[in-house]
Amino acid sequence: MENFRWAYIGSGNIAYSTAKDISRGNHSIVTVYGRSFHKAKAFAEKYGAAAFDNFYDAVNRDDVDGVYIATPHTSHVEYAVECMKLGKPVLCEKPVGVSVKDVAKVVQQADNIKLYQQLLDLSAQALDMQSEINRLTNEINELRKKHNIESQIT
Repeated sequence: MENFRWAYIGSGNIAYSTAKDISRGNHSIVTVYGRSFHKAKAFAEKYGAAAFDNFYDAVNRDDVDGVYIATPHTSHVEYAVECMKLGKPVLCEKPVGVSVKDVAKVVQQADNIKLYQQLLDLSAQALDMQSEINRLTNEINELRKKHNIESQIT
């Protein structure tokens, strides 16, 4: 899997917590934006990212694959909708919004950019891959049984 490059919106405690976890995998943080540029810069330096004092400059870049929103919950909807308008996938801390009306804005924007269809397409591909993995696992287990090998793949 290629390295997935994140823009982080917010640089508080929850951002630090998730950054520690994602840095273990094929992920990197490339940009950080926060209301406090000083805090965003400190966070960015820790993870080898660039800090920005402008949301659009941090997100609307070719080297950003997705956006993680770790801000106070009252700003989640605004940032999520703007990110999707820029064509960026969004991972948002809970709650997405503080009301049904707020969440409806996010859902509407996702529908506008056909995000659900993209997710359904990806889910179908994942199911196809899982079926193939299951078939191969069963085949390997049968061969092990046939050749009296005691270990098993599960």
